[in-house]
Amino acid sequence: MQGSSGNGRVGFLYRNDRLFQSRIYQIHHSFSRQIVSGNIDGGRTSSTEIAFSPKYNIFELPACVFWDYTVNDWSTAGCTKGRDQFLRCRCNHTTNFAVLMAFQIKHKYAKPLEYISYIGVGLSMADVFITILFQKFTRKTRKSYVTWMLASLCSSVLIFNIIFISGIESRNARNHRDSTTSHYQQYLPYDTISNTLLTSDLVDPPADSWCTAVAVLLYYFLLATFMWSALSSAPLYFLLLRAMKPLPEHFFITMSVIGWVIPAVVVAVTLGATYREGKALNYRRQEEFCWLAALYQNQNFSVKKPMLQLFLLPVALILLFNIITFITISVSVIRK
Repeated sequence: MQGSSGNGRVGFLYRNDRLFQSRIYQIHHSFSRQIVSGNIDGGRTSSTEIAFSPKYNIFELPACVFWDYTVNDWSTAGCTKGRDQFLRCRCNHTTNFAVLMAFQIKHKYAKPLEYISYIGVGLSMADVFITILFQKFTRKTRKSYVTWMLASLCSSVLIFNIIFISGIESRNARNHRDSTTSHYQQYLPYDTISNTLLTSDLVDPPADSWCTAVAVLLYYFLLATFMWSALSSAPLYFLLLRAMKPLPEHFFITMSVIGWVIPAVVVAVTLGATYREGKALNYRRQEEFCWLAALYQNQNFSVKKPMLQLFLLPVALILLFNIITFITISVSVIRK
């Protein structure tokens, strides 16, 4: 720390920010937070410069701030920032200084897991496509509603796999991963315009409508897949337990509505209930993927996020229905 005269003295260093609780800057991480208290030439100086060497990888430009006792919060008034090999803050007064930073959590995954995902999804798509072709060319050998229901199940699985393999990764995450130059590596002159007060230590990436659309489609077709898997027990029920009775009236229409329309209604209700500007489905809090949110910012599972109430619970009910149907049919067949 240096004053305009070249001689100066730092008062002391606060080891934490307990005496500087900000209402504007919200803290989520547990990184060390220290405050520099400066008193140069008895407070008589026209310029104070502090050089920092941040040890964390930051994503957004940091802010050079001081504690403004008139508002009891951080302020950037009278401070500018610049960058060479260090992050430099220059202020026209002496007080308690800090650098506010915004961090981005970068999740790293083993490359073999990515290859396994591509291979597994590719094999699944090939098997489903072959099943659809087989059902089409042999449809005359079985009842039409059996072919229709199995083809609907396979179609929802196939479309889900196509969307998953082509769009599950957030474009924000892809752009950050492909970027090789961080803000800290750039050399910038002193300026006041970019020295804006941050509101959080977490990077909030821009809204991505494409990622929202992918999350909605994945959600819909996966729900439809589970719904059609439950409806597939209906043909088995009619073949084994009601072999001599006709199908209920409007059977095709009823099954189609349950299989395709009800998942769409659930998705629409979910989107309407969780939508916020730029945060539809809260998908951006689910790591770096276009999918329903399930984690708190501290990476712990959240029961308040959409993943539990709006996906896991409906799927659990469908699986429970399948188990009960299987047991009912098995007991009825054994008794006969």
